[in-house]
Amino acid sequence: MPRLVTGTLLALLAAALHAQPSVPADWEAAVIDACESAADFAPADPAAYADCKLTTTDAVRHQGRSVVWSFTSAEGAQSVALSHAPGPLRGRGAIGLWLKNPAGHALRLGVRPTGSDGSVFESERVELGTSRTWRELRFVTDDLRSVGGGEAAPEFPLRELEIVVEGEAVGEKCTLYLDDLTAYVAPPEEVEVVAIEAPESVSRGSVSRETFVRLEVPVRVRMRAPNALKRPYRFTLELESGGVAVAEVEAAFAERCTAWPAGSEIESAPAKLPVPSFLAGGEYTVRLKAPGLALSGDAARGVPVRIEGATGEPTTVQIVERDGMPTALIGETPLSLWGRLVGQQQLRGQTTELGTRRVPSSVPLQLLVISATATHDPYGWAQDVWTSRDVWDYEALDRTVIAALSAQPEARVMLRVFIEAPDWWDAANPNELILFSHGRHAAVVTGVSGKQTYASFSSKKWREDAREALRRFIAHVEQAPYADRVVGYIPAGGEDGRWRYWGATEGLYADYSRPQRTAFIGWLRQQNNNDLRALRARWQEPVNPIVAPAGGEKPIKTLISWDDVRIPGIAERTAHPCGALLDPAAAPEVADYNVFHAEQLADFICGLATTAKEACERRKLVGVSYGHILDHARGEEVLPNAGHLALDRILTSADIDLIAGPCMSPGGAGGGGLRVWSSMAGSVKVHGKIPIDEILPVDTLAQPEAEAAQMEAMGGAVWYSDGGARETPAPEGSRASVAEIALIVDHYSLAYLAEGNVLSEPLLAGQCGSLAQVGAPYDVWLLDDLIAGRLPEYKLYVMADAFYLDEEARVEVREQIARDNKTVVWVYAPGSMDETLSGRTAMELTDLALGFVSKTAPLRVKVIDATHPLIEGVPERFEYGVAEATGPVFFAMPTRGQPLGAIMVPSLLDKGEPREWAGLIASEGEGWTTVFSAAPNVPPELLRPIARRAGVHLYVDSGDQVWANGSLLAVHALTAGDKRVRLPEAADVRDAQSGASIATKATEFAVAMTAGETRVFRLN
Repeated sequence: MPRLVTGTLLALLAAALHAQPSVPADWEAAVIDACESAADFAPADPAAYADCKLTTTDAVRHQGRSVVWSFTSAEGAQSVALSHAPGPLRGRGAIGLWLKNPAGHALRLGVRPTGSDGSVFESERVELGTSRTWRELRFVTDDLRSVGGGEAAPEFPLRELEIVVEGEAVGEKCTLYLDDLTAYVAPPEEVEVVAIEAPESVSRGSVSRETFVRLEVPVRVRMRAPNALKRPYRFTLELESGGVAVAEVEAAFAERCTAWPAGSEIESAPAKLPVPSFLAGGEYTVRLKAPGLALSGDAARGVPVRIEGATGEPTTVQIVERDGMPTALIGETPLSLWGRLVGQQQLRGQTTELGTRRVPSSVPLQLLVISATATHDPYGWAQDVWTSRDVWDYEALDRTVIAALSAQPEARVMLRVFIEAPDWWDAANPNELILFSHGRHAAVVTGVSGKQTYASFSSKKWREDAREALRRFIAHVEQAPYADRVVGYIPAGGEDGRWRYWGATEGLYADYSRPQRTAFIGWLRQQNNNDLRALRARWQEPVNPIVAPAGGEKPIKTLISWDDVRIPGIAERTAHPCGALLDPAAAPEVADYNVFHAEQLADFICGLATTAKEACERRKLVGVSYGHILDHARGEEVLPNAGHLALDRILTSADIDLIAGPCMSPGGAGGGGLRVWSSMAGSVKVHGKIPIDEILPVDTLAQPEAEAAQMEAMGGAVWYSDGGARETPAPEGSRASVAEIALIVDHYSLAYLAEGNVLSEPLLAGQCGSLAQVGAPYDVWLLDDLIAGRLPEYKLYVMADAFYLDEEARVEVREQIARDNKTVVWVYAPGSMDETLSGRTAMELTDLALGFVSKTAPLRVKVIDATHPLIEGVPERFEYGVAEATGPVFFAMPTRGQPLGAIMVPSLLDKGEPREWAGLIASEGEGWTTVFSAAPNVPPELLRPIARRAGVHLYVDSGDQVWANGSLLAVHALTAGDKRVRLPEAADVRDAQSGASIATKATEFAVAMTAGETRVFRLN
């Protein structure tokens, strides 16, 4: 059944003595909602309620079950409201609602529908009176009045239906029963279209389609109404192609249509139908539209008009490497991917003419990233498309794209396509929905209104339906008249459309559904070559269990068959038996599920990307928002619960061109805060994909100028949702990275990190913040790419989380970094896991003698040898690390290397005193320098001298954030003052925005900056 999407229940129920409008016999009744499920309704404004409860009952039924609505309004609220989708009401008629007021509350009720054009109407309020019996309230659409004034009637189909309750009793505890929400549809009134007068062709001449030109089609229409019309209608003339309206203008008449004499011919005033300049030449149709009216006559089919001019070749976009970076090209022309995110709601109701609407923007960016959906968008950024099993409605999509392009004809369009099951799909497929850790399918997610159930990413039925929906969507777009302006598609889903598992940021764990468990068993079979004995061994269970006799007790924690496999419960997933790490010998099933959990989501995403590429014949870009590991590391219960630990699958997909994600603030919020992109930009680019910083409305801490500088330096782009946009100059010279520091992140090891951010935040997000203050740019990479030899040469490597490496991986990592005088900083527990936690494997990786105790303690290191050249300048007794106790606690033995700092390690004896061991140690061995820190988040005070000793060029010593490539340098000031910037070689320096010269053939220059300011410089 359709769900209430938005609406208001003003105090409705008419007094018992008030007669309700009668419905003519030829009006067809259709039940919108039988009120069998309370889930079809939702509070329109939760803030208006002190209390609201929606249930169902069959004890007081009108027919079948009824919805029970119990509520108390918040203090000061004059009304409360429920919301509901409009249902099948598509023309003139009436809305009916059966209602019972069991306590005789003094209330008034009315309806407030929203027409297809966004206009809002409302009914007269009906007094409920003291009657306590079931009664039907009816609201005739002809009697509705416009909220904004005027005499127009609602345009159908309705976009929303609001039902609102008000009155003296709303502040009390009230209960109403609702049943059979019904549409009474009247036969449409008829008008004959006698003729549409328009030229056979119009010519654009030699003017380029990339330049706006005022081209118009002169047109007017003649009509005849057999009978007097009973209500006003809105008449528009539309220019269309393939059923898609590309422009419209109002058809104006001397008299209101309700005053037209029956049978008389009526002629409109001459109109000028604008032709959008982005349209290709070809055959179009001029057609008359009048929602709610039946149009007859041959002319109702429209008349052809040919637009003379270039026919336009299909747009093909490809990614190639240019100037050291993956670059999008149309032909040989670079395509700028800097753009503005636009939701359909931003284009609603701005004007009546598509051709004059404007997209809010501070600058005319070349790319518009428009919110859309191929199915349902639970955030309401785009109007639903898949409204029922066999109904696909792309009208709102077409109007949005046409409006945007009419406002900015020079723009290109990227469609961010939300993929989520509509409510009717959920109702029809209850066994295909996500089951959350609290044992229910329903979950409230911030920002989502109404919808509380979500399709499982493992559901085969949903996978098939989602791909078919996306295929249909792209087929429609690629045949639309604006197709050659569309350059790509971004399949979006999950929380915020960023492909986080639903509920991940709400403290909920997914997914315990039947489809997910079936897929998990299949994944385990594949991983273990269908050998249950191998899985038993991996999960530390008896390889040959003794099967209990029939009726006897089953052995504890023993897999007798594959059907015994269960998804680890929330207690297991949140338990920390070994501290912050999941010992492979103690919690292997949790780590296995963490890996599967991510890979299953990545497979779903890759399937959609393949569908998108095939549907557009591989001519357009396809991107996804995924891999936000650095950002997720900051949140409790998000990493690995979000499902982003399979970035390698996304990067190796040949069907994905763009990787989008937000920036984060590892060093705190505010004007002077740091900004770090949340994914691994080095790995993204080496796999031929372009990084995108998407600033959604939910990203309240965004700093557009700083983020723009970062993305420009790394060869990416920014998609702004509101304000802050700026034009970005065309690239000049090499854009290849000049970073000499690499931060290495192992997504696979994170599957062995227990939930919670006690360790993940300092290991990842915090470490990014510290590196950002060293005074030199750094690149972020996946460990997989280091092992595969895809990295360029760096002087300093920071290994953030290289916990889980088998023997082959340990050898391959050593081959890449233990040479050519490189310096490596190992953090916390390097190489400590293979089949179990082990100091032996850590030594094989680091050349250092590392040990650990399975106890918890604050991971705090204090410097004990500040005279060592590696950390020269660091104050004696300098401390860093995390204050909160966690474990296991790792330390170094001084038998291999020079101790530089100490950590207090709990005794192995329960009552023993803690002992001081090396918590910071270095060894300058043959061909490389290896450094170990027992505490996470090695601070900039230590990293800066280590980097200098490694030969890294430091641009600044002031602790400010620096980004650079072969032709650009950007500085983001964390503090105010004069900044002295050193260059690796002499260059001419000019301001990127103003073009003003800063220095000539200089190796250093000074610039005054305020806190939070970002400056970008061009280097020649």
